[in-house]
This record gives sequence, C-alpha cells and structure tokens, in this order.
Amino acid sequence: MGTATGEFSLSVNNNEQKITLSTAASPALLPRDTVLMGYKIEFLDLLPYPDINVPGIPDYKAVIKITKL
Repeated sequence: MGTATGEFSLSVNNNEQKITLSTAASPALLPRDTVLMGYKIEFLDLLPYPDINVPGIPDYKAVIKITKL
C-alpha cells in the first residue's frame, strides 16, 4: 500500500487557503488532516490505486471528508 499526497484549496466567504495533505499520517510525512476556517479536512484515499499493468494515466479521484466544527 502506498501513500499519496495532494494539494487542495478551501474557500470560505472568498477567503482561500491552500493545504497539502497525505493519505498516511506519520511524523516524517505530511499530515492526513487539518483544521482550517472552522472545518476539519481529511484526505482519506486516492482512487484508483496505481497498477503498472494498466496502460495510460487514469483519472484520479481524491476521497476527502470535510466536517464543519
């Protein structure tokens, strides 16, 4: 199982914040979640899982959970 990182932006009331999260929480890696502007943002997964036997580059989808605090 691998680890994905993603760059995201959150906009609330025309206030934009950029964040970089990882799918695996570790002191050596980026955080898996963060709290910004009253929301908890969690990077849960990146789909599909890479497969070297599948030709081409798939359309990846980030699975994000956003909870208003």
